[in-house]
Amino acid sequence: LNSLMTPPSVGEYGTDDGKQSVGEYGIDDGNQSLAQGNDFVDVKMLKNNDRQVYEEYLRFYQRGLQASDGVDLVTASMFVEVAKDYFPLIEFEAATNAIRRFMVYMCDITEESRNFDFANDGQNCELEDHLSEITSEQRAKTAAMNLCIPFKAFLCLARLDTDKLHENQMLQDDEHIIMQLHHTLVNEKKDFVYERQELVYNIIETVSAGVICINAIVLGASIEDHEDSLWFVVEIAFTLFYILEIILKLAVRGCGWFVLGQQWQWNLYDLTIVLIGVVDLTMDAVVRTASANSSLQPSDLATLKAFALLGRLARLLRLLRFKIFSELKG
Repeated sequence: LNSLMTPPSVGEYGTDDGKQSVGEYGIDDGNQSLAQGNDFVDVKMLKNNDRQVYEEYLRFYQRGLQASDGVDLVTASMFVEVAKDYFPLIEFEAATNAIRRFMVYMCDITEESRNFDFANDGQNCELEDHLSEITSEQRAKTAAMNLCIPFKAFLCLARLDTDKLHENQMLQDDEHIIMQLHHTLVNEKKDFVYERQELVYNIIETVSAGVICINAIVLGASIEDHEDSLWFVVEIAFTLFYILEIILKLAVRGCGWFVLGQQWQWNLYDLTIVLIGVVDLTMDAVVRTASANSSLQPSDLATLKAFALLGRLARLLRLLRFKIFSELKG
């Protein structure tokens, strides 16, 4: 559940006080190898913030796999395609050139070690033969597809030191684009976490709706024979589930969403119903104990039973917040 919580805010992945040397990163996660040359990084040794960047690197790679057959690292083309989701006006040529200079002047990736071009000699010759037949945009896309971004550069961009960027004279003309690329990583990370939270939340809501329906059936079956201990145990199980549901929602979405979010009324209603359920069970347990040890008559419990029944019926109203039931209500 910790992984579902909101990611650290900027810088925007956070920074580690211990200065970690990034080295010539390749990728080796034990199962899938994304590497160029002989330099690898042991992912298990990465710090938490760097591991998050590595996971994002893999997402960029997976997203561009179909369009980049034969490429075993993230390319500038993959990166720009994602950036266009957030900055539609960004251009392939300008972004590719900015990435190339950023890797040289900010990441210390030398000409000898960077190994940017993935196209083999035959592919390069073929591109040169058709160079006059393609548009400038297609040329820019082709150049972007042939420019790889090693993990070292990706990490450097994710944990961008804006002060150093401002001071770097060689990157003054590229500063705006580099900042857009950096914010692309930040926004993609936030969107990924939000989508994952939504998925988990929807699963919780779906399971909850099913449990409430089952609770309604059980409630109807137990009205005539509520004194049976079996129904008391079943009621405890339902109450524990509703408590767990609230805990999971708080873990996934946070207290701020629970109290101030769009569904804050329903959240407080759920919390109230759960508290009533806990009080109901506590009183029921006390009464059962008192009935077993005294001459307490069933007629004396009429008010308590009515209160308990109303509290359990109130749970069923929670179904109205689910879309399918609210549409039936309309």
